[in-house]
Amino acid sequence: MEGLSISLTQTQTYPTVTRIDAQSHWIVLLPPAAKAPQEEFAYLDVLQARRKRAGRKDKTDTDPVVTDLPNRIGSRVAFACVQADIPAFELLTLARKLVAAHQAL
Repeated sequence: MEGLSISLTQTQTYPTVTRIDAQSHWIVLLPPAAKAPQEEFAYLDVLQARRKRAGRKDKTDTDPVVTDLPNRIGSRVAFACVQADIPAFELLTLARKLVAAHQAL
């Protein structure tokens, strides 16, 4: 099996539709109340709808929501809503689960 190459990028701006549509895999961490306007955070409405459809009622997640976006390449997104003060062990556990969602293909 081929190894997974991960590039971590943190920015002060939301990813655009063009940027998201250019990548086949995304890992996204969102705040508990992710309410960015749709025009700022591409596909936020899709992620929120998929999270709701998955039955997530808590404001934060211990397991990622995994979905494919409705774009040309069907970008796979593993995402979770987390508190800024999440304990390091819980964050590492969640990170492992987020990456594993992409390795399971």
